[in-house]
Amino acid sequence: MDYESFQQLDMRTRKRTILDYNPVSRFWVHDKLLPLLQEKDFVFVKSTYLDNTSLRAEEIANIERRRSNNNWWKVYGEGEVGNVEGTIFNNWKIAPPPPEGGISAITGNPPSEGREAGTLLGYGIDFGFTHSPTAIVQVNEYEGELYARELLYKKGLHNDALLSFAEKHIDLNARAVADSAEPKTIAYLQSKGWKGLRPAIKGPDSVEHGINLLQDIKINVTADSLNLIKELREYMWDTDRDGNFIRTPVKENDHAIDALRYLYSYPRKQKPRIIMLDLPPSAFYSDRLSNW
Repeated sequence: MDYESFQQLDMRTRKRTILDYNPVSRFWVHDKLLPLLQEKDFVFVKSTYLDNTSLRAEEIANIERRRSNNNWWKVYGEGEVGNVEGTIFNNWKIAPPPPEGGISAITGNPPSEGREAGTLLGYGIDFGFTHSPTAIVQVNEYEGELYARELLYKKGLHNDALLSFAEKHIDLNARAVADSAEPKTIAYLQSKGWKGLRPAIKGPDSVEHGINLLQDIKINVTADSLNLIKELREYMWDTDRDGNFIRTPVKENDHAIDALRYLYSYPRKQKPRIIMLDLPPSAFYSDRLSNW
């Protein structure tokens, strides 16, 4: 939520306003709100995982094993204000959402408030079920920038329910790149008419390659893409035992980002480039050819 939206809400509130946030970095609470308040005007409560009496032992262990990631631990372990050090994506911003129900591409039109921009590149899909959500992200391109919108972010979604959602909300003939770790799911959805669906291309360096591609382009995220925004804010490089950052992201809360990466790193068709060489027949027998 931006500062102006908070102000509009707060001035219409009769009793009290409650703000809840993870202090990933300084923002308008620190820079604009607190300087205007006196101590009698507010109550500040800082809580950490240690205050959560409902956490099980394995959940506590899962949190505490990340102590070596200094900035992550500062924010999520100690509840202190962090900084952007180690954040993977700093090349994105929040853009206005499209109109209600308007998720199709508007090809050739410039971006403007209330509608999506540019040419549809396709859809990225990351499958999930019990512990992870299934995420679908639509990606458009306009004047060298990406426009991403989270269409789906839901757990417990069976294949038929996913297909039903896709039939209503996306173009089944457009490119859709999904997590290749579930080939049976992809094959089933294809057999039901999802013609544009194809598996993502993975390899030893595919994650870093996809991240590098996304870091080289400006990304606009619609304001209604709440989970994608949250992931982008918290997506960080992991650290070694000495606390140094390594080129491996922390594998957590990255479902919409993975969907975005699958789609954008998928090779696009290009026109073949043919080079014609006009050489005399003697050139093929010349020792100079190898040097040439």
